Amino acid sequence: MEVYFGVAEEMDITEEELAAVRAMVMAVTAGRIFFQSKTIVERMKETGSTEETESECSPGCCE
Repeated sequence: MEVYFGVAEEMDITEEELAAVRAMVMAVTAGRIFFQSKTIVERMKETGSTEETESECSPGCCE
């Protein structure tokens, strides 16, 4: 990640622009995780299951 920030600095990209990009990336990630959680809860309600399995998660989400 630091490599990208170094390149951005060389390209005269401002800290404000970088902060805006970071905020967008975090928002997208948060939305993805929220949607995954919502999907798992809906599946659990449909099946009557109270047990989560790692197979319902995307790679790396439970680490």
